[in-house]
Amino acid sequence: FAHRKLRQLIKTPLLMTEHVRSLEPHIDFVIADATDYVRGDVGYDGITGVIKLAHACEALGLDIEFHGPGPAQRQCMAAIRNTNYYEMGL
Repeated sequence: FAHRKLRQLIKTPLLMTEHVRSLEPHIDFVIADATDYVRGDVGYDGITGVIKLAHACEALGLDIEFHGPGPAQRQCMAAIRNTNYYEMGL
């Protein structure tokens, strides 16, 4: 898996899975040790989907960051513990 090799070669944390849909492919990245953070998207998976992803990431010890600004993203951030950054569109 090329992302795992890249992660091993650099010191900068990687935030992957921005355009990945559904829970299983996201978790595949995590299990393959290919990312430091996971990107969730309310537009792709809905609120229920990203909350499930956030809980799975929390169980695996990773943070989730949300793609794009908006009220749905803010609501999701308020509902979970393992997120830190709010993405602002310029």
